[in-house]
Amino acid sequence: MVVLDDCMACPKDFNANCEVDRQGSTINLHAGGVYTQRSGPCDACLTLSVACIVGGLEPGNYTIRSGDQTLEVSLPQAEAPKLDPTCDVVQW
Repeated sequence: MVVLDDCMACPKDFNANCEVDRQGSTINLHAGGVYTQRSGPCDACLTLSVACIVGGLEPGNYTIRSGDQTLEVSLPQAEAPKLDPTCDVVQW
C-alpha cells in the first residue's frame, strides 16, 4: 500500500493508480493520485492510498522503490512489515 496523501481535506472526487515495473531484483512502484476538494466548510480528512500488486516473486532479496523511499525485503517473510506511525520507517 502506498500512501499518497495522509489527509485529503474534504475530497469530492478522487482517483489513484499504481504501475509496477521490475528490473531484476528491483521493484519500482509508480503511484499517483488526484482529488478535488469540496467547496464550503468541512473538517473531513481521508487518506489517499493505492495498493500496488506485485505477483510471481521467487524467494530471494528485493529492493522496492517508490519515489525517494526504498525498502529492502527478503522473501519469504513470516510476517508483513509494520509501518511506524510516521510512515517513514518500516519496523521488522
